[in-house]
Parts: sequence; structure tokens; C-alpha cells
Amino acid sequence: MSQKRDPKTGNTICIMLIFIAVATGGAIGATLRYSLIRILSGPLIITGLPTVIVNVLGTLLLGVFFGYIESRTTIPKYLITFVAAGVLGGFTTFSSYMYEVVLNKELDDVLWSGLILLATLGLGLLAMVIGLAAGRNI
Repeated sequence: MSQKRDPKTGNTICIMLIFIAVATGGAIGATLRYSLIRILSGPLIITGLPTVIVNVLGTLLLGVFFGYIESRTTIPKYLITFVAAGVLGGFTTFSSYMYEVVLNKELDDVLWSGLILLATLGLGLLAMVIGLAAGRNI
């Protein structure tokens, strides 16, 4: 089994454990994303809005997580990758976001397409700033 040293903590890291953590977290995150989009698609008939909500929520949670762990060196690398790359990486979806922007443009709803694009970027940046600040103060 391949191993390396974490430069931050000096601990030995099992590479296979990190791959398993990312894969497991990704499955959980993707399932959560699919479930939440299905739930939101009922009351929010507007195409693309559930994806915007999921992406902004995921960005907020990632900001809180990174803000919380940035000064804590004792958190194992596999746990960080499980949450960040796995669960939250699987939860957010850049490809669906881009598809919905293009789809709305092709349906001649250029204004909505632009709003989805700008809302996700603007709200995503704001969510990351807020999340980092919140995580640093936990």
C-alpha cells in the first residue's frame, strides 16, 4: 500500500485510504445533491434554481469546513478529503450548472440564463466568504 508524509502534520498517509474516503464521500454527496434537487424541483418550477441553491449551499458548507479546519492540524487528511473533495465535491455540480445556463439560452430565455450564471457566481463567492468567516469563529 502506497504511503506518504503529510507535510503539514508529519503523519504518514495511506493513499488508498484517501481514495476510498473520496469515493465514499462522493457517493454520499451526489446522493444528497440528487435528493435535494428532486425535493426543490417540486416547489421551484423554475429551471436551474434548485441547482443554484445546491451549489451555493455546498459552497457555504465548504467555506465553513475550511474555515474551521485551517488552524487545526490534528484533523486526519483522509477526513478532510472525505468531506471536501468527497461529500461536498459530490454535492455541488458545475456541469449541471453550465448545462442549465446553456439550456435556458437555447430556449431563448437569455435573461434567466444570465441570472443563473451571475447568481451562482455572486452568491457562491458571498457564501464562501461568509462560510470561511463562520468556520474560523467556531
